[in-house]
Amino acid sequence: MRSGNSNFALVPRAPSALEKAEPGTKTVLSGIVADTLALANKKQRSKRRIVILDDDSDILEFYKACISAWFEETTVLTFQDDADALRELTRSDPELLIMDMRRPTGNGEDVLALLVQRRVKYPVLVISGSMGGQEGVDVVCDYIRRGMNVDARMKPIEPENLRLMLCRLLKVDPEQTGSAAGSASGSRIGNDAK
Repeated sequence: MRSGNSNFALVPRAPSALEKAEPGTKTVLSGIVADTLALANKKQRSKRRIVILDDDSDILEFYKACISAWFEETTVLTFQDDADALRELTRSDPELLIMDMRRPTGNGEDVLALLVQRRVKYPVLVISGSMGGQEGVDVVCDYIRRGMNVDARMKPIEPENLRLMLCRLLKVDPEQTGSAAGSASGSRIGNDAK
């Protein structure tokens, strides 16, 4: 009894350009292919996402410009509306959430409470004019006790302080990022203290 299909024939595969190349060229081509694949993999792995929630469009634009200048391979998503931001945060976790505490579209404590329920692992940086004094300290401490990686800073914030804070939260060496000096011209972010 015969096994297999008698009409089946193996067709030899044509050699690739790399296989046809001279020995010295093979090494160069192999290196180029390897470098290209490594670069593609690095870009795919290193693409980070940062979500920013603030009601002030000028602050959103400024944060986005600074972060894009400081951190390569970073997508910055900005939202003025809590519902839109929460939809994005539910869709996929960012590497960092930056948010104002008091906004016309919602309360930052409500967002933090929801993130605690979801047991998110990404850090949250609250930058707000309403985080001053003991109330701000109490809010941050409460969410730290509840298991969140949360930090807070008062508006206005110096761009260099923001850059260093982001480096710490994203676990990036500050030497690997751009300087804040050129991107902010010495201005402070959030002069309206919202």
